[in-house]
Amino acid sequence: MEEYPNKPIGGLLVLYYIILICSLAFYGRELFRSIPSIRYLNKIQEFDHFFFIIFFAFLVTKFVAAMILFFIFMQRKSSTPKLVTIYEGLCIANRLVTLLTMPLKFFLVISLPIIAISITVVIYFKKSKRVKQTFLH
Repeated sequence: MEEYPNKPIGGLLVLYYIILICSLAFYGRELFRSIPSIRYLNKIQEFDHFFFIIFFAFLVTKFVAAMILFFIFMQRKSSTPKLVTIYEGLCIANRLVTLLTMPLKFFLVISLPIIAISITVVIYFKKSKRVKQTFLH
């Protein structure tokens, strides 16, 4: 295994960290906004009920995963690149589920670019020397 000098978080990693903070804020807001909808689950049609539960489960999972990743990222743990890959995979799965519930135009305009960004992030975290030099602990 190659030895890398220990580097601080910098470059594109700062950009990813900012995106992670924005994601936490977004997921927190959406989670807070969707909690009142739980009271009306018995009035929602069965098909919509199923997708609301899937949406809510993804939302809770992504919020908790983003929170864990947020703290592990700052500690520069060696497990961070693997956790980023899992987190981005979860985001891709969520976007693919939107294909079942949203119009195709929404998927092509919103979800497909986000999936492309997630794939790019995973490749960056797997191949980048900067990542290997930063997450050593």
